[in-house]
Formats: sequence, C-alpha cells, structure tokens
Amino acid sequence: MQSLWIDFRRPSTVESIDVAWIAPNYWYNANSVQIFGYDDHDHLVGETTPVTLSKNFETTGALMFGVRYLEIRADRQFGWFGVDNLIVHTPPATVPVPGAFWLMATAATGLACSKKRKPA
Repeated sequence: MQSLWIDFRRPSTVESIDVAWIAPNYWYNANSVQIFGYDDHDHLVGETTPVTLSKNFETTGALMFGVRYLEIRADRQFGWFGVDNLIVHTPPATVPVPGAFWLMATAATGLACSKKRKPA
C-alpha cells in the first residue's frame, strides 16, 4: 500500500484532515484512504474508517490523542491522493536549560566570594 507518514516529534492531537484525488482523470488515483495514529512506541492509538475520495477535498474527522506518527494509507499500491488542511494541536516543547543552572550557581558563588570579610 502507498502511505504518507508524518512525524510530529512529540505527542499531538489530530483533529481533522481534508483528502481528495490528485486529479479527476489521473490513472493512479487512490479510491480511498485510511488514517492511522501511532504513539512514541509505535502503538496504534487511533484510526478512521476508510474514506472514499473524490475530486473535491472532503473533511474527515480524525480525533486522535497522543499521536507521534500519522500514517495516511491509500487502498492500493501506487495509489496517489491529495492532503490539505491537516488540523493538529501540538504542545510547545519544553527545553531543559542546564546552562541556566550553571550560570546561577556561578553567580551565587561569585557573590559569596565578593563579600568583604569582617576582621575577627
């Protein structure tokens, strides 16, 4: 089967997608597609029923949560299809900042050393 794979790089929510033929008389048009969502460990987390394609883009509801990889699979080998308006909600990435901790520790050490010591 012909598939299109999308890697969102982190768990996301897939809401909907528009699919259609490439062109009305194109020999290699797929007749239908099915959409599958997989998590970080390649476990299936959701799928749609097969969607029959036509010359017009049709919106397909594909509400899936925790999707890392999305597969849009045609019904046959060399079956081509068009995709538009993929609605996905991806949470912002959290970036660890080890350098900031080092900077704070260095600044705190510098402040502690810069204080004048009182004579005994």
